[in-house]
Amino acid sequence: LNDDHLRLGAYLAGQVFKKVPKPIPPLVGSPPESSAFDAWFTRYQPDAIIDFNSGSLENLIRLNRKIPEDCALVTLYDVGQPPGQIAQVREDYDTIGSAAVGTLDQLLRHHEIGPRLIAQDVRIPPRWIEGKSVAPLANASTRP
Repeated sequence: LNDDHLRLGAYLAGQVFKKVPKPIPPLVGSPPESSAFDAWFTRYQPDAIIDFNSGSLENLIRLNRKIPEDCALVTLYDVGQPPGQIAQVREDYDTIGSAAVGTLDQLLRHHEIGPRLIAQDVRIPPRWIEGKSVAPLANASTRP
């Protein structure tokens, strides 16, 4: 998280706005050292961890924690596990690329050069990828 200020800020703001009585501070590091993870995990006993790499997976295995029974795990990047093992939130790079090409195509067709007078944002939500590291939600629907 230490290199991703927007996600860290969103997490911290969510804690404030939801008035979480005992917020769990994020553990920062790339990946965090084992001793720091152990101290953080022992102190806060999280139900779930959102990770940017495989560090939490390795540490949970090292601590003999059952995933997802003791702690669920979601990664924001591919951590090299077989499909279906680790739940992930993944960017849809094919759709992002297609949208970028479409935008460039329109700019070229209309001879628009330089920054637009009115900026346009295209929002392409990430995909949820099921994995055994998170217990299935009852009656949950998933996006294709």
